[in-house]
Amino acid sequence: MSLLELDLRVLAYGLSDKKLLLSLTFAVTTEYFHRDAQTLWDLVSRCFLKYKKIPSERVLEQVSGGSWETISQAYQEVCGVTKVSDCRDFPVDLEQLKLRYNKQVLLRLGQAVFKDNFNGRDFADVETANKALRETVGNIERIHKGESYREGS
Repeated sequence: MSLLELDLRVLAYGLSDKKLLLSLTFAVTTEYFHRDAQTLWDLVSRCFLKYKKIPSERVLEQVSGGSWETISQAYQEVCGVTKVSDCRDFPVDLEQLKLRYNKQVLLRLGQAVFKDNFNGRDFADVETANKALRETVGNIERIHKGESYREGS
């Protein structure tokens, strides 16, 4: 398993700065991350919301139950990012993570509406296409809701 560079940086921000982790917790959900980083993010965010501190490796291991062996490799990759270059880059990296997820949402819409529901001439079920479109619009609005990080917060 090798985490994507963007996921590594974003997770490293969160594990190095409490304010950034707080911003990240409210700005993204597990689905924003590459699948190899999702379990680690889920664990980090749950621990942070419960204990209100950046979780240590020991806490993560304890809370993970029997799944730490799987998660620990991703954690070690994030810890291998010696230091995120500049916390001022966090908003840019967060925006890139959101845009990447936005593209995934749009690709799923295309598949749901056109690949699975369109025969080249007509929709098999217009209501299903409309439902997929409404859900996608809601997802995109949630991705871009308000500023998740404000300078000085």
